[in-house]
Amino acid sequence: TWMLLAFPTAIVINLVEWFYLVMVYKPQKAQVRIPEQDTDTLEPWGLKHTYVCGITLLTIILWTIQETFPDVLGHVGITSLIPVITFFGSGIMDITDFHKIRWSTLALMGGGLALGEAMKLSGLLDLVGVMGPALAKISLWPLLFIFLLFAAILGSLINSTSTASILYPVI
Repeated sequence: TWMLLAFPTAIVINLVEWFYLVMVYKPQKAQVRIPEQDTDTLEPWGLKHTYVCGITLLTIILWTIQETFPDVLGHVGITSLIPVITFFGSGIMDITDFHKIRWSTLALMGGGLALGEAMKLSGLLDLVGVMGPALAKISLWPLLFIFLLFAAILGSLINSTSTASILYPVI
């Protein structure tokens, strides 16, 4: 349901933003030339490329249906391990690739998941969810402004995953 609303909305917003940027920053050239690349260094499409695309697509699909089948799929962190295990286990990625991963990014993602889980277990999400009936009395546009302001403040203090997990029960 969420994707049925969000995907077309995102497409329309991106097109409007693109049109606005073209109008404001009027491109000087009608055609951008991309320098030729050495295609000899690129290996032709093969089974390995198909495998990586398939695992990536599978992971995205599992993330999308995670909330629908929580008993079968478990925690979202388990689903996130699928590409790690399959890419490193199959030899597509090796230890040098592992050392190139930015640990600050992984810590931010893990911290967001841990914070979201802590809010669920502590009952904070249930407390925030109690506000739902009170907010139902407010008209649409002021309510949207309140949520956007709340999301902007929370998003600047904590990551977007935790912000979404706080706002989801209220919405």
